[in-house]
Amino acid sequence: GKDFVAVGDREAFKGGAPVKVDLFVDRVDAWNRAVHVKIGSAWVLERDGALVAFSSVCPHLGCAIDYDPEVEKFKC
Repeated sequence: GKDFVAVGDREAFKGGAPVKVDLFVDRVDAWNRAVHVKIGSAWVLERDGALVAFSSVCPHLGCAIDYDPEVEKFKC
């Protein structure tokens, strides 16, 4: 199943500009338990009252995606 990952206080995403967050989970297998393992990052923003999350990895090139606040656009 797909679980939600908590990324911070809801108030941190108000204002319209995307916020980059790191994603952490606990990993458990038959022999090991690793707590608070970083699995990646995402860009989170509020749009029309709902939170929206975008991958920080370009789906075409595999490079990192950054946000340029001066032009208000994502760039890879």
